[in-house]
Amino acid sequence: MGKRYSQTEDDYIQNNYKRHTYFEISIVINRDPRSVRERALSLGLKKANRKDWTSDECLTFLSNIVLPDKELAQILGRNRRSVSAKRAWFRNKIQLANEAMRSA
Repeated sequence: MGKRYSQTEDDYIQNNYKRHTYFEISIVINRDPRSVRERALSLGLKKANRKDWTSDECLTFLSNIVLPDKELAQILGRNRRSVSAKRAWFRNKIQLANEAMRSA
């Protein structure tokens, strides 16, 4: 196990993780970038680099839903993981709508 983080280092991470990369923070506090990332996660800090889906993207997705995730990702300019998650989200919404219609 490596050197423990001081309160000063934790404070620096908490105050700067949104504005700076883990690499930049690691230089300032003299730590490995992977260690800084792990420490940030253990402190409950998470970088949000999520890009919301536009209405046009959703329509394109639904118009091409029969395509595999990899192809849809290329068409939409998104990664495969994002497309896979959106497919699961749509499946869930459709399932909920079907259940609501059955019980009505």
